[in-house]
Amino acid sequence: MKSMEENIPVKIKKKKIVCHFCNRKLKLFEQIKCNCDNYFCPKHMNRHSHNCSFDMKTKRKEEIEKNNPKISGKVIKVQ
Repeated sequence: MKSMEENIPVKIKKKKIVCHFCNRKLKLFEQIKCNCDNYFCPKHMNRHSHNCSFDMKTKRKEEIEKNNPKISGKVIKVQ
């Protein structure tokens, strides 16, 4: 005979998203994800407000190099 505990479904709570800087619980419309992969409240969403460690300059540089490859090889002269 099966016990009663096996038939009861277990409710799993969702983890609340909090501001990485001030630990404030964030509502759905307040959740702002930065490039450093952390969530912040509207007060700390700016990069200078939460001392962001993400380097935007190198990311853009890599993106430009990827999208614009160097063309090398034989140059054909048109006469």
